[in-house]
Amino acid sequence: MLSVTQNRLLEKQFARDAGLPTTEFARLTNADDLARVAKDPGFPAILKTVHGGYDGKGQWHADSIEQAREALTAARSAELIFEKKVRLACELSVIATRNARDEIVTYPVAENTHDRGILTMTVAPARIEPNVAEKAQAMAAVVGRRLGIVGAYCVEFFVSTDGELLLNEIAPRPHNSGHYTIDVTPCSQYEQHIRAICELPLSSPQLFANAIMVNVLG
Repeated sequence: MLSVTQNRLLEKQFARDAGLPTTEFARLTNADDLARVAKDPGFPAILKTVHGGYDGKGQWHADSIEQAREALTAARSAELIFEKKVRLACELSVIATRNARDEIVTYPVAENTHDRGILTMTVAPARIEPNVAEKAQAMAAVVGRRLGIVGAYCVEFFVSTDGELLLNEIAPRPHNSGHYTIDVTPCSQYEQHIRAICELPLSSPQLFANAIMVNVLG
């Protein structure tokens, strides 16, 4: 599981193998790869380190081969994933919990806003059509089962301006976009995590009220 979720290339390939759509992507290791990735997937793009990097770290925007070459230099020979940039309608996340009996519960889909790669606000439930929410929850369940996760985890998604739902990242742990569950649900993501790993019954997630959570950074 960790070998997949700690490697952006393996994570994207895992999603594709599971039938879950993602952004178009390619491996980028050196300047010799630039002509190839410039054609497919093409620019504009976001280049990310394959290992490490979070909250916008280890990421570069590129609209041309020259900018991609600058990103390679800044990455200091680290392996990169080259992702075709998507026109975003919104970003979503699903907090889910799976136990060893393959029972899965999912919290309502949350809508997230980021500033320079850092989560700044979460709205729950997300302001999306019900069919999009159902699809995101179903995709999160596929991830949990295929990876064999036991405990709480998060799956993050992009929604493109043409309505396509794309898996972005997997966090095999409680997630900052789920902190609101502490205050507005009878069973937070942390309690669900303990229930899963201690083989206690999972609680059916529900909201006492709609929630807006703001992430205050010091």
